[in-house]
Amino acid sequence: MGRGLSAESRSLIARAYTVLEREHPSGVRRVAYALFGNQADSVVKKLGKQLSNARRRDLIPWEWISDDTRPSVRPFVVEDMNDLRQINAVCPSYDPWPSQRKRVVIWSEKSLGGTLKPVLDAYKVEFQVHHGNSSWTQFYEYATWTKLHPHLRFIILYVGDHDPKGLRISEDDVPKRMSDRGARNWEINRVAILRADVEGVAVTDRDAFKEKDTDERWYRARTGLSYGVEVEALPSNILRDRVEDAIRAEIVDVDAWDRVMAASEAVRDSWEAYVDAWPIPPLGAK
Repeated sequence: MGRGLSAESRSLIARAYTVLEREHPSGVRRVAYALFGNQADSVVKKLGKQLSNARRRDLIPWEWISDDTRPSVRPFVVEDMNDLRQINAVCPSYDPWPSQRKRVVIWSEKSLGGTLKPVLDAYKVEFQVHHGNSSWTQFYEYATWTKLHPHLRFIILYVGDHDPKGLRISEDDVPKRMSDRGARNWEINRVAILRADVEGVAVTDRDAFKEKDTDERWYRARTGLSYGVEVEALPSNILRDRVEDAIRAEIVDVDAWDRVMAASEAVRDSWEAYVDAWPIPPLGAK
């Protein structure tokens, strides 16, 4: 494996390969947790460099690692008519969730959009990273939506750490803020990390509380625990399966769901055929 690499680097890459082969797509931090447990923070930068090196050497497939940390904003431009056809060939699906009288969203404490993308795409579910407590603007917008659509149940599936900050977000902060903004017909369900996960992880995956954590007293009173567990302690494939199960549980009218999805597929095929038939004039032709 890889000329010019030290024995230590080859060993680390090989171990990471085993994790990614089983769990991809997955983030670097999850791989660090799989290999080093609660010492992940001290090695994640080194591991990231080694995985970048391994991908450049084609030792690990590029698509196995998700990276949501550097989003880009690109201008809406095309180079030629072929580009224009390619962009317009992408036809959106009909939203299947109104047929279930629901709007389902995934809220995450961490940047896990790449890890969860296969599930999000399959079930047409929106995803939002909150990086801790959300802004009041977001709560205002979501609560306003619930008041404008009282016939649709607004369901938040939450993914986050089971520690003083992460647990308090889903169990205390979100309910209080949504209530403050007068939200109607809504609920929040924690999908990960759960109490069973916390009790089942190895000691090396347990995290000590941060010094002067203002939520520590609340967490201890709520759980009786003296440690926390981060969401990266859960294997990425298990996390995806759990999110998928939670989403599927909200599909109560399967026939209605299937009709919407079938209609989307038919429209998509028709639209792609239409776009493929567009003429391709020379760029700049009058």
